Amino acid sequence: MDEKGGVEIVPEESVVGIFEIKRTLNKETLKKSTDHLKSIIEVSNIKKDRQEEYIVGGMPIGSGLNGGLTANPIIGIICLDHETRDFTDAKFDSLKGYEFIDIIFSTNGMLIGTKDQIPQLKIFNVRKKEDLINYAIMRAKSEHEKLTILSNGFGFISAYLSKTSGRQLSIDNYFFNKTILNSFEELEDATNPSKPQ
Repeated sequence: MDEKGGVEIVPEESVVGIFEIKRTLNKETLKKSTDHLKSIIEVSNIKKDRQEEYIVGGMPIGSGLNGGLTANPIIGIICLDHETRDFTDAKFDSLKGYEFIDIIFSTNGMLIGTKDQIPQLKIFNVRKKEDLINYAIMRAKSEHEKLTILSNGFGFISAYLSKTSGRQLSIDNYFFNKTILNSFEELEDATNPSKPQ
């Protein structure tokens, strides 16, 4: 990470998750966040429909084998709080056109995540373009339910990440920032006393 700017450039192949972080989520910040995530995905060529599987470290699994990790990153929004009135619809359909979102998670008791036909959360690591993505919404009515939603949210993220990996590892795909390059140069200087100073 760049010590001054707080920015690091990484190859798209190494991305396992993209999150927009907000203090409070409402309809306005939801629209801004989803638009921002969409622009990142379009610019960086992130896809959700890659079928290839890899073992840890990025080595591809041969054809006919399965059980590896996919290269489709989790995409979502995490916030500390949310405006309850903006997320009360029994059917949450504000994500039309933003079906690349996997999870929207408020640590104060709200969780929106992908689901199957039944109203339970289901993780879709690989999505076909023709897949219809539905969302389940969970809202806490008590302090106990807030804790349940908190554990469900972190569980959803952990479960998704346990099935996700970056794509094939290649040193040629990485862009090293100046801090890392300087560290390599200092290490080389320290280990090679014959190198002219």
